[in-house]
Amino acid sequence: TDEKKDASGDEPRSRLFESALRDLADADARVVVIDVGPAGARRPANVAVTNLEHSGKALVRGLKTSFECRIRNFGDDNASGSVQFAVDNENTFAQNERVALLKGRAQGSEAECEMTIVFQHEFTEAGRHHVVVRWQDYNLKSDNVRRLALEVRENVRVLTVNGQASGVPEDSATFFVARALDPTLGAPSMRKSAFSVRDIGVTELTNDDLETTDLLVLADTATLPAAKVRDLENFVTAGGALFSFPGRTFETAGVLAEGRGMANELFWRQGQGLLPLRMLRVLGSDDLAADPWRFEFGADIPRSLAYFQDPRSRTIVSQTPITKIIELEPAEASGAEVLLWMRFSKALPSA
Repeated sequence: TDEKKDASGDEPRSRLFESALRDLADADARVVVIDVGPAGARRPANVAVTNLEHSGKALVRGLKTSFECRIRNFGDDNASGSVQFAVDNENTFAQNERVALLKGRAQGSEAECEMTIVFQHEFTEAGRHHVVVRWQDYNLKSDNVRRLALEVRENVRVLTVNGQASGVPEDSATFFVARALDPTLGAPSMRKSAFSVRDIGVTELTNDDLETTDLLVLADTATLPAAKVRDLENFVTAGGALFSFPGRTFETAGVLAEGRGMANELFWRQGQGLLPLRMLRVLGSDDLAADPWRFEFGADIPRSLAYFQDPRSRTIVSQTPITKIIELEPAEASGAEVLLWMRFSKALPSA
C-alpha cells in the first residue's frame, strides 16, 4: 500500500481502495477477496481442477466405475503437487496421485499445461454419494477443488417388451437384447450384472411397470394402444430411457406405408411423439451375403455416446454388418441431432 501521492498528485491507492470498500459497504454489497499471488509480469504457478465427471457408465453398487479429473496450470512456472480423491467424507482421502512438473504456460504448449487423471472406485452401498477431487499445494486454493454429487443404484431396472409372439424363446424379439444386457438372465450366477432385466409380452405392459423401470426396450413393437403410447411419452419426459428396435412386424403392409402408416401415427405424431424423425421404408434384404450397412461415428463423439470413446467398443459396433434397416427422413427436416449414422458401399435404391 503506497501512501505517497503519485507524480500527478492523485490520492494514494490505499485510500482509494478504502473509499471504494466503504461505498460497497454502504450499498450492502458482499466483498470477496482472493489472493492471486505476488505482483509482477510473470504469473506464478496456479493449478486448478477444471473438470470432474464419471465415465458415463451406470453407477451400480458392487461394480467399479471411473472418475475423470482434469487439472490445468494457468501460471507461467512449472508446478508439482498431488491430486487427492475422496468419497463422501472429504477428509478421508481414498486415493492420491502425485504430479511432478506440470508444465507452466511459459514452459510448454497448451496441451502440456493440462493433465487428465482417472480414479476408480467401487461403491459398497446404493444411495446418494458425493466425490471430491482436490489439488494439494500451497498456492491459490480457491480453484483447487471440484465436487460431484451422484446417485448409486442397486442395479439398472430394465423392462424388455416383446412385440413378436413366438413359441420358441430364441425366436422372440427380446431374447438377444435381454441377454446382451444381462447375460445371466434366468440362470444363477456369482457375477453381478449392472442390469436387472424383466422380459414381458406387449400385452402385459402396465403403468406400474413404467414406474419401476429405468430403461424400457421395445422390440419389434409396431403398434400399441394410443393411451399407452402417451404413457410412454410421459415416461420419457420424466427422465426414463427408451430403446426401440424395429423388426419384421415393421415390414407388414400398413405399418410404414411410405411414411404414413400406423407406426408413424403412434410414435412420430408429426414430430410431437417419441420419435424425432419419421420412418420411411425398410431397406435391405434377408440375404446375409448382400452388401451390409455399418454404423459410422463422427470425428467428435458426443457426450451421450461417451462409452464409445474406447476404440475397442467403437470398433465392435462400427464393424458389425447390418443387412436391413429402416430409412428415416433427413434430420434437417426436423432439427433432430444425428449422433451416428449408417454407411453403405453402394447407392441406395430409389423409392
